[in-house]
Amino acid sequence: MNEYGGAGGSLGFWNNISDVGSIFSVCEVGVPNVSNIKLSTGGSLKIFRAPDDKANGRAILVFPGGGYGFIAGPNEGSDWAPMFNNLGYTVGVLTYTVPPSSPDQPLTQARAAMSYLRSHSDEWNVNTGIIGVIGFSAGGHLAATVATHTSGGEAPAFQILFYPVITMDASYTHSGSRQNLIGDNPTLELETLYSNEKQVTSTTPPAYICWADNDGTVPPANSINYASALTEKGVPVRTRNYPSGGHGYGYGIASGWEYHDDMVADLTAWLLGLEDDLTAVNSIPRASAIKAPAYYNLYGQRVSEPRQGIYITEGKKIRIK
Repeated sequence: MNEYGGAGGSLGFWNNISDVGSIFSVCEVGVPNVSNIKLSTGGSLKIFRAPDDKANGRAILVFPGGGYGFIAGPNEGSDWAPMFNNLGYTVGVLTYTVPPSSPDQPLTQARAAMSYLRSHSDEWNVNTGIIGVIGFSAGGHLAATVATHTSGGEAPAFQILFYPVITMDASYTHSGSRQNLIGDNPTLELETLYSNEKQVTSTTPPAYICWADNDGTVPPANSINYASALTEKGVPVRTRNYPSGGHGYGYGIASGWEYHDDMVADLTAWLLGLEDDLTAVNSIPRASAIKAPAYYNLYGQRVSEPRQGIYITEGKKIRIK
């Protein structure tokens, strides 16, 4: 087993794919761009590398939800990989330890996963300054925690949150997430530390926040108050709320969520809108200039000759008749 030492601990991974007794391997059989890495801090990281002809230096780390009690299914994890890969992103899906043995364990593992992505930047042509995070429900809390509890070169370039748990305030948090993360009787200091709406600064990375108005699991006030805190500090934030969908729709294909296409189009447009700014701020000599393709379809795939339909171009959604 190989060991990598990084922020938040070391990462261990097996590189012997002939060892059928191991549940981890560097490369899945038949899927050359997918790797599984075991974190010695606990948890594991699954990497979906962008195809060489689409890789553009970006990467994103995905945190599925589950109330810090279990890890949600593919709709909050690997189902997102094809979309981001088609946009040129290398994707890492983190399976963090649940329930955590201490409140800081999820953040420790997330930081270790970020360090792993950065350590392979040359190999995967990833710009270390353009690694974002995306999280769902309690995974959204973890993504927001990474965004508000790290700084400088360790901080993500952006955060994408779907129906996130944000606060640990008992009056409007998700009680299961709160109990699993900070316990039944946390101190006020601990509750405040992990109430991310109270941890926003002017250097917190830009955010995209999506939720459904009829979410009966995590109160939408979590998203709304976090967006307000970001705006108050001058941090760019895009909010997208839908009238239905409830909680846990994730990518939305498996659940048949009616707003899937609109969400993908809106999120893609937001990501494309970030590209020029992120490239200018985080450009590095070895990376060539990145130009956004002319058109994307609603699944984030490049289209060289768009025909009739709806497409994304220059950060805007258009219809070609």
